[in-house]
Amino acid sequence: MTQVSPATGPQAGGTEVTITGTNLSGTSGVTFGGTAGTGLKVLSQTKIKVTTPAKGAGAVAVVVADDSGNVTVANGFTYS
Repeated sequence: MTQVSPATGPQAGGTEVTITGTNLSGTSGVTFGGTAGTGLKVLSQTKIKVTTPAKGAGAVAVVVADDSGNVTVANGFTYS
């Protein structure tokens, strides 16, 4: 995973983020600070979209789970 865009959003959640990287076609889930995102869409081998859940203010790790294991970006999304 190379980029989370946008990298900030409201505490209420509901931000649709695009995650780019490599080998994303096997993605089975994305979590933000341990809470699952919703509406996962695998667009291609290099791009997925997911909607953020509600969380408290601050930076959280974004974890993409796929058939090869988990990939984590520490402080990958910031709730404001």
